[in-house]
Amino acid sequence: MFRFLISIVLAVEEKHEIHKLEQNTWYDCSMEEKIDAKIKFINITSEPKIWNPGEQQIIHKVIDNISNETFPSVSIDFQQLYKVLNRWWITFVSVHNIDQCSRNKGFCPWHGNERVNLTTVHAKLLPIAPYGLYRSRQIYRNSASGEKLGCVDILMEYRSPNGELVSETTEEKLLEMVPLFEAQFKDHQLEQLTEIVA
Repeated sequence: MFRFLISIVLAVEEKHEIHKLEQNTWYDCSMEEKIDAKIKFINITSEPKIWNPGEQQIIHKVIDNISNETFPSVSIDFQQLYKVLNRWWITFVSVHNIDQCSRNKGFCPWHGNERVNLTTVHAKLLPIAPYGLYRSRQIYRNSASGEKLGCVDILMEYRSPNGELVSETTEEKLLEMVPLFEAQFKDHQLEQLTEIVA
């Protein structure tokens, strides 16, 4: 059974090269994660490009297996981040070993030098979710060996119905989100939010 981990961590000095997301909506983070990449991200697009309340978002990924190896199964470690007060990135969800073969018919096995087109559907966000900037850092793994294959960091905008990109997050609102995440992920460890919100 997969182990689901929810962690609330303040990133005061963000180590990831976030400036790369200023010009693009995604970038390859394999070098940052010290991964000897065996896959290459060719393109990532989202529909709609800007996420609004009540909408699903569909992410399309084009990825090459640049190795000669065949990966019988592939999983992803997800790190979901939010930019609090448009200043600090926090990790609010971290989930590991999410199988991709069952979610993408015909994906596995992933043969060497093969290009794949993957689709991920993001459900509607909870009504309490704050507007602003979100990121999804994804580490792909060979499920059989646990080897890291590559990493991608994706930026997403969640705007109000009138199209404004606002930061309404307060300490109280973040604390209100905790029980919602607890209900969604049964097996987790949750750090105290009060430790990271001034």
